[in-house]
Amino acid sequence: MAERQVTRGGSLLYDSIADWLMDVALTGESDVQAVVDGACHRLLAAGVPIARVHIAFRTLHPLFAAVAYLWRPDTGAVSSNITHESVQLGRGWEASAYYLDPQKTQMDWMSDMAEALSKFAVENRYAQTQIENAGAH
Repeated sequence: MAERQVTRGGSLLYDSIADWLMDVALTGESDVQAVVDGACHRLLAAGVPIARVHIAFRTLHPLFAAVAYLWRPDTGAVSSNITHESVQLGRGWEASAYYLDPQKTQMDWMSDMAEALSKFAVENRYAQTQIENAGAH
């Protein structure tokens, strides 16, 4: 691949990482684990201070609901399969203020978000102002 002189707003180093990702994606010669590992090592070498990367996605498989990859500098990308049972058992995220329950109205959701912000003592005036402004409409 020829070295480019014009960049897409970044550096030649970042552009080369983006080019590598596109080449790998288009050729399909690498598996996901190799792509995650290669991208993380390239980003680290480019000076991006990453300590951990986690990527997960759903899959159509009779035994597994999802596949996850956890990358760390010392271990590289390690894959794990997430079973259908663990997805059903681990539904605690539905108690989060970020969960948009279809049975709730926007006002209910805003009230839940305000409560969550105060519960965790989040000192974020912008977020609180956004919640108040959205509730006023």
